[in-house]
Amino acid sequence: MSKKVVHTELDEMVAWRFNLVKSNLGLKSDGEVIRYLISNYYNRNFGDKVQKNKERALEEYENDVKPILENFMSKYSDQWKRLGEEN
Repeated sequence: MSKKVVHTELDEMVAWRFNLVKSNLGLKSDGEVIRYLISNYYNRNFGDKVQKNKERALEEYENDVKPILENFMSKYSDQWKRLGEEN
């Protein structure tokens, strides 16, 4: 994942609000404020949805994929393990 550099200029009112948020959170740098605000927004708006998708994917794996893999490995595990070996 790549990094993101943000350069911005805030007008007087937004700068005042930003500093108020920074002060109330007890954070020392502007970057910490931005990271906090992004994280907080993400968790409020996407966190539950992402967690539900992860749970759904795990359930799908357990119910659909895992039995197929277990069946495959029970039949072909010896051959599968020897695939990378040199003769």
